[in-house]
Amino acid sequence: MIFKRISSQLFFIAIAPLVFTTLAISIFFLIDSLEDAEREIEQRGKYLSEQILLLSEFHFYTGNNEEILSIAETVMKSEDMDFIRFSDNNYNAFVFLKKDNYKNSKIFSVPVINSTPDLDDFVQTSNDPSLNKALGNITFGISKSKTFSKKQRIYKRILIVTLLGIVVGLFLAYIFSRKLLSGLNSLKKSASLIENKQFDQRCDENSSGELLKIQKVFNNMAESIQVNEKILQGKIHFATKSLNDTIDELSMKNSELDRTRQQAIELERSKAISDERSRIMKDMHDGIGGQLVASLALIEKEDNSIIRENISEILSNCLDDFRLIINSLNMNANILSALLADFKYRMNRRLESIDIKLVWNVEEFADDIYLQPQQALHILRILQETFSNTLKHSNASVIMFNVFENHDNICLSTEDNGHFTNDTNSYGQGIKNLKWRAQQLSASIDISKTSNGSCKVLLSIPKIALSEKDNA
Repeated sequence: MIFKRISSQLFFIAIAPLVFTTLAISIFFLIDSLEDAEREIEQRGKYLSEQILLLSEFHFYTGNNEEILSIAETVMKSEDMDFIRFSDNNYNAFVFLKKDNYKNSKIFSVPVINSTPDLDDFVQTSNDPSLNKALGNITFGISKSKTFSKKQRIYKRILIVTLLGIVVGLFLAYIFSRKLLSGLNSLKKSASLIENKQFDQRCDENSSGELLKIQKVFNNMAESIQVNEKILQGKIHFATKSLNDTIDELSMKNSELDRTRQQAIELERSKAISDERSRIMKDMHDGIGGQLVASLALIEKEDNSIIRENISEILSNCLDDFRLIINSLNMNANILSALLADFKYRMNRRLESIDIKLVWNVEEFADDIYLQPQQALHILRILQETFSNTLKHSNASVIMFNVFENHDNICLSTEDNGHFTNDTNSYGQGIKNLKWRAQQLSASIDISKTSNGSCKVLLSIPKIALSEKDNA
């Protein structure tokens, strides 16, 4: 970068005086030429003023407007005349001839004065100033088009001369500075290569005088840098190797400590969670579960009645729901296939009592899918809500349930042969709960109407979501 700046400065020093001189001379000639063009139109106007005044003065004095009109017509035949106006001493025009675009003109105005006194052979010429009174005024405009064209030609000539001078100056500066710039470019190239870690590069000693001395000093410095770089690289390599060995040893020990500590934490945490869940399951099973079973047994002993049937059904549903929660908390039973098998067992009894056929198809991969308790609960709740909606609203006689893989998703599909209104508002809060639980599983749920008018619910769960550990 520094050599580039030096080259630019040298080039500027060589060309700047010539450029400035050329510009100054060009500006001087431009101003002088433009002034000549203005003087030319002023002289033309003065000449025409004298001629028109000479021709029309007598007719002004005699009041012969026809002759004045003839003079005006003659004058307007000139190419550069845009308009002419003859007016009295009150500036009331009585002859006015003009061309198109006459307003863009150089305007001249000449007063017509009666300067010819009455002569008498026997009386001396009177010096009465009243005899030199104004008779009128002549105003005319000369076109600026010729002046404008002349100025354009001046601009072009000056521009051409200026550019030619600058080009010649640049060429001469290039010729005279080529050898000097060649030596600087050689220094620049070598310095750039050394900057890029190529320390074996040397500058071509192709100059003379002081610049040649600079090139030799530069090469000596480059050689010293190369030697120092080799020594420094050896020291750095030895220090880096020792440091890396020490870091590797520390890293291995830290990794072993981290793994041991993490394993201990995970084991302690897993044991605490498992113990707490086992305690909760036992308490719920022995407490609430026992009370529900006892209540159901007592109500079964009562006489048949609508109230007895309703209470029995409510208690049975509560007991099924309680078993669902207990199963979801069982860490040893949270395999997808086992979870679904238990749900099928409990749901099949209910479907058989109302004469609905269940077509069940679960692929073998479900045996390898392990669920966290919260995930299991969400899936069971979604299936429970889906089957309940089908039983309440569809009037179906067959329910088809399928579990299959679709790319990286595990799909649970429930479809019936009943009637689907496609009005999700009629299901109330249940649909919102389904979508919320699907969101908690990082899954998507789609409720759609099939071609035969029945309802299809498709739950798609990413495999990676099911493989994540429950951190709750």
